[in-house]
Amino acid sequence: MTDQLEIHVIELPKLEKCESNGNRPLLNWLAFLNGAPQSEWEHLAAADSELRKVMITLETMSNDLQLWALAEARKKAMHDEASLLDSAHTEGKIEGKIEGKIEGVEEARRNIATGMLREGLAVQLIVKLTGYSAEELVCMQQTDCN
Repeated sequence: MTDQLEIHVIELPKLEKCESNGNRPLLNWLAFLNGAPQSEWEHLAAADSELRKVMITLETMSNDLQLWALAEARKKAMHDEASLLDSAHTEGKIEGKIEGKIEGVEEARRNIATGMLREGLAVQLIVKLTGYSAEELVCMQQTDCN
């Protein structure tokens, strides 16, 4: 990366296979983050005051019903927002497809009308078959009007 940033990737599923080789505080943190049972927390936090503070904070927050309700409300709001974004994305794709089909049909209709004009069919017949007005057909015949 850079001289100022260093990233270490630790695969938690491989934690059980890891030997202690002197870095016990790190292993205690990793065991906690990996979901160690609450019965083991005291043993994990024995020599690490920061880990103990985190465990106490987590336990306090877990027991606070109002805080729990706020966390659940936030989780629901995030889920609802993601759902709305997904719904809007899907709706936009559908609208785009419909718009594309309409443009394709209009382009085909115009190509048919200009082909009929080139073949010399009567303007009134082309009006009847394509739905274009006589003025639009005259414009198509003279120049490439939009």
